[in-house]
Amino acid sequence: MFSTHKIVFLYKYPQQGLFICDVVDAVLKDVMQETEHLFYSLSKKPVTMIREYRYGDRWLKITPSVQGLATIYDKDLLIYVISQLMMKLNQGEEIHPRVRINCHEFLIFTNRGTGGEDYKALVDALERLRGTTIGTNIITDG
Repeated sequence: MFSTHKIVFLYKYPQQGLFICDVVDAVLKDVMQETEHLFYSLSKKPVTMIREYRYGDRWLKITPSVQGLATIYDKDLLIYVISQLMMKLNQGEEIHPRVRINCHEFLIFTNRGTGGEDYKALVDALERLRGTTIGTNIITDG
């Protein structure tokens, strides 16, 4: 039986409310595909190998850029951008194809530093995400 105790992660920034995790609320089935087929590299070193997964006649192919496959650390950027887009949708604002983010707010939100190297790491993450391509012949409901 799971406990309903809240786990609070300690961060170097004072706003900790965003980082409260309740294991009862966790929906693990939503990330099962990511654990079966790695969309992200778990290494900090560039991974440039093409990954292809097959199941019967269905396939999934993940092709990294020359800078390497997007890493699990880059996923924070996707989560941040999606949260910003959902906030706009919930407020009735229009969503545009081009998304602008506040880099400083992103670094604070993800508990990263705000020095020059941290901004460079953000640019590197953007490059890896932009260059990682996922292709498949799997058809979904729309």
